[in-house]
Amino acid sequence: MEVINKSGLNITKGSNDYGYVAYNALTVKQVGMTAIVKQDGFLFYPYEGTNYLLEYSGKETDLVLPDSYNGNSYQIYKYTES
Repeated sequence: MEVINKSGLNITKGSNDYGYVAYNALTVKQVGMTAIVKQDGFLFYPYEGTNYLLEYSGKETDLVLPDSYNGNSYQIYKYTES
C-alpha cells in the first residue's frame, strides 16, 4: 500500500498516528501520482525491485491468480485484501 500525503500532517511509514493511516504502508509520498497499477482487476505495486499484489477489485468469485505481472514475478503483499 502507498499513502500520498497531501496534508500538512507529518505522516510516516509504519506509524500508528492519525488513525493508523500509514501503519501498513510500503511508502508515504508528499506529492506525485500513485505507482499502483490495475491489471485485469488485480492491483499491483512495484516497490524497490519487487512487484506486490495488493488487492483484487474485480467481480469474479472464482479467481485464478496471474502467472506474472508484466512478465515478472510478484509477491502477495502481507496485508492484501480481496
